[in-house]
Amino acid sequence: MTQPTLGIVPPFHYTLHDASGASIVVEPIGGTLTIHDNPLGILTNAPSFDWHLTNLRNYVKLSPVEAPPLEIGGESFAPLGSGSGMLGVPGDPTPPSRFVRALALTLSAAPQKDAAGTVRLAEHLLNNFDIPTGLVRPAPHETARFEFTQWSAIADLSRAIYYVKSYDDQTLRSVDLSKFDLDAHGLRAAPLRASPHPPTLEFPRR
Repeated sequence: MTQPTLGIVPPFHYTLHDASGASIVVEPIGGTLTIHDNPLGILTNAPSFDWHLTNLRNYVKLSPVEAPPLEIGGESFAPLGSGSGMLGVPGDPTPPSRFVRALALTLSAAPQKDAAGTVRLAEHLLNNFDIPTGLVRPAPHETARFEFTQWSAIADLSRAIYYVKSYDDQTLRSVDLSKFDLDAHGLRAAPLRASPHPPTLEFPRR
């Protein structure tokens, strides 16, 4: 079905999660919905999920652990700086590259001691996928239509809290869904009003 605002049939792929950590992928493939178990817990919009699983075979050596020096003919070639275990992680904004990058980041993320730390860590992970206006454009001199990250969201499934921030305001806001009547009829809206001016730090007078 054509989406009125976009004027196209959105090529969306969906991943659903529950509080236990279980996840599935739902994709429109060839006019039918295809469902996969999603043990990785990540997804991007193109191409299909099974293609991404095959592509991961190209990145089986990625690791958060530093790579050892390479020894050749009595010479030692040590990595240049930290992060050598992740050498080769694609950094471009295409969906296949974002998929590999998302897996590398989530697998290396250190477990946190509480929900607040986990949400903050998730926000840092999401920042790696933020596309600014101008980075992706459909034509060389196109200035009216940019593809960019309009919003980012984090769901705390255990506490039923939904976090969101927009392109124009990077402050993470929360909505506590447990305070809503989820069986109610009708919609409730919470406008996300932008506040582009960062707060000023106040220093105590001496």
